[in-house]
Amino acid sequence: GLAQYSGDPRIEWHLNAYGTKDAVLDAVRNLPYKGGNTLTGLALTYILENSFKPEAGARPGVSKIGILITDGKSQDDVIPPAKNLRDAGIELFAIGVKNADINELKEIASEPDSTHVYNVADFNFMHTIVEGLTRTVCSRVEEQEKEIKGTPSDLVTSEVTARGFRVSWSHAPGKVEKYRVVYYPTRGGQPEEVVVDGSESTAVLKNLMSLTEYQIAVFAIYSNAASEGLRGTETT
Repeated sequence: GLAQYSGDPRIEWHLNAYGTKDAVLDAVRNLPYKGGNTLTGLALTYILENSFKPEAGARPGVSKIGILITDGKSQDDVIPPAKNLRDAGIELFAIGVKNADINELKEIASEPDSTHVYNVADFNFMHTIVEGLTRTVCSRVEEQEKEIKGTPSDLVTSEVTARGFRVSWSHAPGKVEKYRVVYYPTRGGQPEEVVVDGSESTAVLKNLMSLTEYQIAVFAIYSNAASEGLRGTETT
């Protein structure tokens, strides 16, 4: 997603506007420059309220990163808005160009300054920081995805019939690739499973035996790990 600001921030496009790198680059090339004031604090509050929302394309369990680019000292207070963003779990990088205030950039950015604050003399020198910034952002996303793992919760069964029922749960944190729903008769039998996409939080179990209690376990599957099972029972 991208927002521009001067005295009045505006969204140019949301996180879910483009599906490919080429589409994003094309949008950047055609972006009109917005001149005017430098109300950075107002802009930070604006993106917190408008950009990092589910309706704007933000997804649960996915790293949230904001990169501020400014060419001047802010005309309003940046400290509370920046803290609000960081407290909301948004990692901030600050890039200053020309007349930006380095101390202000440090007040905005997440720690450490050595990897989150950049300053260049002119827009023509932006290319000198792209490689390092890209490497840092990508590594932070990978680190956060490793940190954000957990177990699904709130197991609920519904739509119970003699031959099946629906299982629902609340999402596990982090980037879940899929969920495995394992089930088998309490009195003994071969375990079976249903696999659904990580964006789903429900599955229907079919062709079960009537008048039978079933053990259920829901596992969140990550790229390199699986969660503990969320367990329950239901009787057909």
